[in-house]
Amino acid sequence: EYLRQNSKAKEIYERALKFHPTYAQLLERMAIICLFENKTDEAMEYINKIDPLERDIDYYLVLSEIWSKKKEHNKAVIVLIDGLKDNPTDINILYSLAMQYEYLKERNKAIDTVKKALELEPENPIFLNFLGYVYADMNINLQEAYKLIEKALKQDPNNPAYIDSMAWVLYRMKDYKNALSYAET
Repeated sequence: EYLRQNSKAKEIYERALKFHPTYAQLLERMAIICLFENKTDEAMEYINKIDPLERDIDYYLVLSEIWSKKKEHNKAVIVLIDGLKDNPTDINILYSLAMQYEYLKERNKAIDTVKKALELEPENPIFLNFLGYVYADMNINLQEAYKLIEKALKQDPNNPAYIDSMAWVLYRMKDYKNALSYAET
């Protein structure tokens, strides 16, 4: 699977499922392979076979990704909110939820979700950049947006997403010369 030999991995997992048809990790892996292959209906079949008592964080993340690929972002949100009930401090669920809100153009909910994640991991560059970018995109809190993105860039100065965010916030701040220098990086 790590070598992207999906058909071989799928064959091995299918053989294992003959012996353990309800093994949650195998079902999750099969669903993930189906997602890579853009077979969302097949992915849904595998993920729905998981017993409710064995639904872990990965279950919620995979199921929400299935709904997201189907452009059913509202359903992805419901799944992730359900996942947060048992895993209220899981960073991956919070990030996925923020992204789903972003897809739905529910920016205030995305901001609130990222702020919760930053309470848990205040130096997480992904969340710092996310919040800074959303602020810049909304053209609000530009000084804070700059500081957030700057902190993310200090941790990962070559990250293209963070560089792009810095260009965007500088543009919004009407610092066109510096914005251009970041955009050309």
